[in-house]
Amino acid sequence: MKIKTLFLIALVVLSGCGGMLNEVSSTFRCRDRAAYNDDIVTQLKLKDIFDEVAAELCSASCAQGCLPNTPSCVGKTILVTDFVDIVTLVPRGAGLFMSELMRNSINNSCCYKVVQGEFRSYFKLSPDGLVALTRNPKEIKSDEYAHNESIVGTYKLTDGRLYLFARRINVNTGNISKFVTKEISYKCLGDMIITSVN
Repeated sequence: MKIKTLFLIALVVLSGCGGMLNEVSSTFRCRDRAAYNDDIVTQLKLKDIFDEVAAELCSASCAQGCLPNTPSCVGKTILVTDFVDIVTLVPRGAGLFMSELMRNSINNSCCYKVVQGEFRSYFKLSPDGLVALTRNPKEIKSDEYAHNESIVGTYKLTDGRLYLFARRINVNTGNISKFVTKEISYKCLGDMIITSVN
């Protein structure tokens, strides 16, 4: 077993992929999973990535986190929708998992109070059917959501890659004020997962 582990580590180091080797839970068998199985998302150790995304989505004055000198950040409320698959617009298990990571990171990194929202309740596709978000503020803005900003997340899980897209949107105007994209590459190596982030 030691030789196998040393071989795997040497392979990663010598391959120059710059990836990170993740040990997975004992019940997860990476090599037995389909390439785009949602279960693999929970094994990718995404918390640090979502902390980075949240820091980029915070307003400039709140990006340092919950500090005593940032009273304008504390108490601000923002809607964070469920992450949905960019093709089906359904969150599935992976989207719900990533939504929770995003809400936690926004709350901890930006000091914002977080309102949970379902994507389909607030956003629609363009009339052309393109995978691009368009907004009609009159349809979106309602009394049930009295806040000005929202964070919307979409994702695409493919063979060996997870793409994350997070937008900070002004609900009144529909303008995107910040857009963050992350690409996480992964590869099964036995029961281990090698990941790298672009």
